[in-house]
Amino acid sequence: YAYRAFCKSAGFAPYELSQFKRKVIHHFLGSMYDLTLDSRLKANMDSVEYFKLPVATKTTTYNSKDLSSSFKSTLLAESARGGNGYSVFLGGDFPLVKIETGIKNGRKLIVIKDSYGNALAPFFALHYEDVYVVDYRYFDVNLVNFIRDKQITDMIFMHNTFVANAKYTIQREYYLMRKKPISNKTPVKSDSTSVKLQLPKSKDSIKGKI
Repeated sequence: YAYRAFCKSAGFAPYELSQFKRKVIHHFLGSMYDLTLDSRLKANMDSVEYFKLPVATKTTTYNSKDLSSSFKSTLLAESARGGNGYSVFLGGDFPLVKIETGIKNGRKLIVIKDSYGNALAPFFALHYEDVYVVDYRYFDVNLVNFIRDKQITDMIFMHNTFVANAKYTIQREYYLMRKKPISNKTPVKSDSTSVKLQLPKSKDSIKGKI
């Protein structure tokens, strides 16, 4: 439903459900069970439904915040099973996943998301030359420069409703728009080092910049 709504808004002709190969991962419990360990949830396991795209894609996953490390991956991690079933989408959460397609329409998309966006992100590969899926919590590159360098034409934000307008989300995405490049003489901070956010003094100035 979200994919078809997107197509209507963006002016794309959506693929029909019959064009996808439907697959299911059984015995899924998910985050609610992890948090509660409630036996009633365990007795009523859910499942993860996913759809394989009817087009070929090439996927590269970047597993370092500064994008210095990457590996060849797949759009769907079909080895995911059981309680880890949701990881079928993009293989989980990473700073950046780049999806390349054979489409030649001059349109490139960047998706700014949290883990709730993983299930929808693969569908965008049906309509763009390249799709850059960025997890704003782990990505640590100047976002404006990245968009210019990759000649990105479209942007989508996909957040769950609890964090869409939360303080952390606003601060983190503002930081990514203002982040300065790391000098060659400056050592790269490890993943365990927290990043100090340089924010404007008033909330109004944050609101006006985004």
